[in-house]
Amino acid sequence: MPIAVVRALCLGAKVALALPALDDAATLGPVGRRDLGVVRVAAMAGCGGPVTTQSDSEPRARTAASLWRTPLGRFRALALAEGTSYLLLFGVTMPLKYLAAMPTPNKVVGLLHGVLSVLYVVLLIQVTLLHRWSLARALIALVASLVPFGAFVLEAWLRRQPEVAAADGGT
Repeated sequence: MPIAVVRALCLGAKVALALPALDDAATLGPVGRRDLGVVRVAAMAGCGGPVTTQSDSEPRARTAASLWRTPLGRFRALALAEGTSYLLLFGVTMPLKYLAAMPTPNKVVGLLHGVLSVLYVVLLIQVTLLHRWSLARALIALVASLVPFGAFVLEAWLRRQPEVAAADGGT
C-alpha cells in the first residue's frame, strides 16, 4: 500500500508522518478530500502551521539542475558528461574515423572530451580537498574516468554513500 508523507510544523519542529495513502478511487474521492483528511490528521497530531503532502507514488521531481548546486553535485554531473563523451569518442567517432574515413566527428567529440576530462580532474581536486577524501578514494575516482563506464559506476557509488548524500543535500 502506498504511503503518503505528511510534513507539518509541530511546536516549532518539522515532522513527517507516514500514513497509508488512499489511492482507491472509491475511497479517495476528490483530491481536495484527501488533502483535507491529511490536514485533519496533522491537526489531531497537534501540528499547526503549513502542511504539505507527498505520496511515494509521486516522488519529488529531481532535475539535472539540482546537481549543480554543490561542488560534489557538479563533480557528479560532470562525471556523467565525461563518461558519456568517453563512450561517444571510442564507440562512435573512432569507428567513423577509421572505418568510414570521417575524421571531423572525432575531432569535435575529442575536443569536448578533452575539455571535460580536464574539468573532471579540477573538480576532483576541489571535491577531494573540500570533503577531505582519502587519497585512495581520489585515485579510484581518477581511475574511473579512464575506464569505460567507470564514471557511471563511480556516480552510482557516490550516490549511495551516506556522507556524500548528506554533503550534497540528499541528492
